[in-house]
Amino acid sequence: MKITSRRFSVLVVLWLGMIVTGCGLQASTSTPASALATRARKPDIRGEITAVSRAGGKIQAVHVEGDLAGGMQYDRASVRITEQTRVFRLAGDGYEAMAVDQLRVGQTVEALFTGIVRERDPVSAEAEELLVIP
Repeated sequence: MKITSRRFSVLVVLWLGMIVTGCGLQASTSTPASALATRARKPDIRGEITAVSRAGGKIQAVHVEGDLAGGMQYDRASVRITEQTRVFRLAGDGYEAMAVDQLRVGQTVEALFTGIVRERDPVSAEAEELLVIP
């Protein structure tokens, strides 16, 4: 079968239409990707929230204490929360986004750090992502 330039043009237009439509549907209906829940990245710390720091009614930081088991880099950390910090919880077979103000003392979390980690005891770092583990 000989493909003419007109048929080729029609195929290209259809193919591009499927790509654009597919991308639009995915972006509007999916939850943001959790690097921790999908195991795309290894957490910097895993442990229990032992304190929550608030300012102006908003959570500014959580103190996390755990251990170095499983190759964790840190066993104690003051984890700063910013507007860019993503928070998720494991739910069923997947995960879901959750609000920062739902973080509580006693919850087990994993944290990914971003930027500079201030090396003192405990370390202090900004959270890129927190994952609450039931």
